[in-house]
Amino acid sequence: MLRVLLFALAALALPVQAQDLKPFSASYTADWKQLPVGGSATRSLKAESDGRWNLDFEASMLVAGLTEQSTFRVESGSFLPQTYRFKRSGLGKSKQVELDFDWSAKQVIGSDRGNQVRVPLNRGLLDKSTYQIALQHDTPVSAAVIMGVMTGVAGGVMRDVLCNEIPMIFQKEVYATACIAGSLVFIVLQRLEVTPWLATGLSMATVLLARLAAIRWRLGLPRFHLLDRF
Repeated sequence: MLRVLLFALAALALPVQAQDLKPFSASYTADWKQLPVGGSATRSLKAESDGRWNLDFEASMLVAGLTEQSTFRVESGSFLPQTYRFKRSGLGKSKQVELDFDWSAKQVIGSDRGNQVRVPLNRGLLDKSTYQIALQHDTPVSAAVIMGVMTGVAGGVMRDVLCNEIPMIFQKEVYATACIAGSLVFIVLQRLEVTPWLATGLSMATVLLARLAAIRWRLGLPRFHLLDRF
């Protein structure tokens, strides 16, 4: 039993994405109550011929725009940023940031809103755009499962609290356990490089079937009671 527990703990410490980075491209659109005030955005990750990676984000709407671009390298599992560019225009205060990461001189040189920037550069220092990719790449299974469970049960907890009832997650019913099962199914399918939409659908089906089975056959987790010794 102890060996099984240690194996489970070791598995939860593994990164969610052990595979190498892969290029991607995503597009987003938004509107507001059918009014002619909408926006669009694109985010992409591309591999360059010289071994660098280029992460781009661009968003625009009727009266404002934002662009963010990062280039970085991956060496021995470490992310090494090369350049960072950020520009915001339109409503509000405009902002422009230009940073160059000089690894030979161990310096970050550039400008932020017209002010000169020069700070020491060491491994582990990332711009905020590259940091998002590094976080996704190095997230342990335990953190991914916890976030999945919180996403699945937070709404129900708030509902029960507002209704002055004991949240279902603190009762005997299979509730959070179904979310854990769905999260683990998604992670396993992701490691097997299953198509994202299929992995998402199967993980959602796992959560739904687990809840329906618990309701139909009155399944629940064992309860523990403290013995009153006094």
